[in-house]
Amino acid sequence: MPENGHVVIRIPEGPVSHPAGLYQRVDEIAACLARMKPGARLTVLDANADSEARHMLLRRHDADRQKNFVEWRSAAEGGRIFAIDSRHGILETYQGMIKADVVNFITAQCAGDIAHMSGLVDASGWCPCAPDQSSRLVPNAFIVGDAGKIADRSVGGAMKTGVKAASAIAEA
Repeated sequence: MPENGHVVIRIPEGPVSHPAGLYQRVDEIAACLARMKPGARLTVLDANADSEARHMLLRRHDADRQKNFVEWRSAAEGGRIFAIDSRHGILETYQGMIKADVVNFITAQCAGDIAHMSGLVDASGWCPCAPDQSSRLVPNAFIVGDAGKIADRSVGGAMKTGVKAASAIAEA
């Protein structure tokens, strides 16, 4: 990437399951660019009207030297992409074209295909669960890992759901 390069992170429309993780990704990329490519810039194209991760970043960077380093565009500010020319690094938004050297496309976040095919997912895209990790939609099914609607989407969180589910199954 050139010294004055442009990195773009794209956030899809819809709820972000783990805004703190998204915020951390943006923050770490911004910090890395500030250290290694101080002439570079970072733009986040957020297809949503508002974002908890955006607020986290703005609060953190209010007093930080990097506060103007990250440009975060909501849907109304050109955060929604409708065309891509990957050969030339061009992203077209409803507010104009953006030239990027590096693009990180974050995919839509939801439970996996098997959970959808099994009828375990509600309109949110996630599996509603009882406290013991049993499905609220399918009897005798348990949700392990990050497919649960209110899951802690981390390795430790996935392990905890497995322990809860195993305990509930053993007690049945």
